[in-house]
Amino acid sequence: MYISGLPYHLVQRGNNREACFFEPEDYQFYIFLLEEVLPKYGVHLHKNKGHPNIEIYLPSD
Repeated sequence: MYISGLPYHLVQRGNNREACFFEPEDYQFYIFLLEEVLPKYGVHLHKNKGHPNIEIYLPSD
């Protein structure tokens, strides 16, 4: 769904809410890549320490 003027809220999760990352190094590398790329596009990343889900907030148009 797209509604003009409202931000997107994306959540990274596995099927049936299972984990996406099984090794801490894989998760840390994924976060590193997101932190490098997302600011270039005005996107905000929210991390919950100790919780493997990622929330990404895209700016509204």
